[in-house]
Amino acid sequence: PVERALQEAQLFTRELFRVAAQHYERDLLWSRLLFDDTRGPGAEVARTLALPTDLFRVEVGPQQLEECLRLSICTPLETLDPRLDELLCVSGVCWQELALRLRDIYADQLREFQFQEEDENSSHLLLLCPDTFDLIIHLTFITPKDQTVAQAELVEDGDASVSGDESISSSSRSASINGSHVSGISEQFSEGGFTQEAQGDVRVEICRREEPPNKQFTFAQRRSISEFVNCIVHWQWRSLIYD
Repeated sequence: PVERALQEAQLFTRELFRVAAQHYERDLLWSRLLFDDTRGPGAEVARTLALPTDLFRVEVGPQQLEECLRLSICTPLETLDPRLDELLCVSGVCWQELALRLRDIYADQLREFQFQEEDENSSHLLLLCPDTFDLIIHLTFITPKDQTVAQAELVEDGDASVSGDESISSSSRSASINGSHVSGISEQFSEGGFTQEAQGDVRVEICRREEPPNKQFTFAQRRSISEFVNCIVHWQWRSLIYD
């Protein structure tokens, strides 16, 4: 019985450390997603010690983003209410314009990442909700690779009449913006990321750091989700009526 108890204690301790390590990695990634150089624990320590505010800055790349989402509780938006699936399937609207709209509304609460795959390009827009309890709204914009190539050819044709130096400069800027790295939100949407002519799909999921025992969203979380959905509805009405 004593040996059995020791074995169970060892297994319990190992599992405890394994879960703690996962939670630490998840919490670290969440902190890096939620805070920039001017906010958060790192900036506070730097100010206290009179050090440069970007001393503890760590860039979050695509791999870290994927790992953070894997360790979090992610719920597709349409799972909350089947009617929301119809909202995301409305035709005749350019979802990339929604990204531009969200940038204007949630200016300092956005993070954006780029992924390039064999047959498609995906842009990941994270709407951070630091005022609620650990909530991120994750939007994924999918653009087929052949469409991106066609748009690039149109841009090149349009630049043919421009001088050689200007054309080279434009091509270099586009290549750096579309790379798989974090970039400035205004640059990504206005120059190389999303164009108003681009057509693609959008996926939305609600990401929480962890799930409470009752598996329910808090009141503050539900309010943030409702405000986001209302923003989509309002934008769709304007797009369908006035465009």
